[in-house]
Amino acid sequence: MKFGKWKQWKTVALTLLLVITIIVTAGGSLAYFTDSRETTNVFTAGNVYISLSEAEVKRDDAGNLVEDPDKERIQGAEIGSVTDVVKDYGSVYPGQTVWKDPTVKNVGDDSAWVAMKVIISDGAGDLHKIMGYYGVDAIDIEILLGGGLLDEHIHVGDWNGISNVCHNNKYAMAQIPNRTEGVYDFYFFMLQPLQKGEEVTLFDTLTIDPSWNNEDMQELKELQIQIQAFAVQKFGFTDCFSAMQEAFSEHFANCV
Repeated sequence: MKFGKWKQWKTVALTLLLVITIIVTAGGSLAYFTDSRETTNVFTAGNVYISLSEAEVKRDDAGNLVEDPDKERIQGAEIGSVTDVVKDYGSVYPGQTVWKDPTVKNVGDDSAWVAMKVIISDGAGDLHKIMGYYGVDAIDIEILLGGGLLDEHIHVGDWNGISNVCHNNKYAMAQIPNRTEGVYDFYFFMLQPLQKGEEVTLFDTLTIDPSWNNEDMQELKELQIQIQAFAVQKFGFTDCFSAMQEAFSEHFANCV
């Protein structure tokens, strides 16, 4: 995009960070952090803004963490904030499920291209040992997360020059693994602009596999899942991928 066109739009990025610490002998703990910064390139006459939120949870009789409809949703703030909000949900064990529904909503006035980035860091363990594919560094995100977009039927193939992309007519998901660093980046691109008031839920369940033993649980120590959402105005861009590459190159550079 030429420099003159940058005067036509404003971009906003929000993030919500979930940190899961697993202790082999005594379960683990879930903690939420919010962190934020608004990114405004130049002045704009439009209004592009998104929210990122997820439900508060409570324990049911089986010990699972389920949605608590009596509590307000946890709101993600903007990337770069120095104010962290920590919420500890106590211990988790193999076989438990956790209601996790990170949801992006277009709360601005204009249609927007929306993308999400899920960064999974395995901390002190090696997540690939219990979630990895044979012969490649990638991991199977659906072993840990499910529901929302992840429950929809997908095809796997090349997309925008990226190989092994999961995609359908609604979204495309590309994984960029870095097993050496213990970091796996998942990029979700919505293939249609999100209209005013529309929302999309990435997933709604985090499951601790019941078959994981003490050795397996060691690979989940200090596991972190960070979720970021990005929005760019529809006007001036023909697709979500090019919009994100242009507006948030520092966050999406690994995709090319």
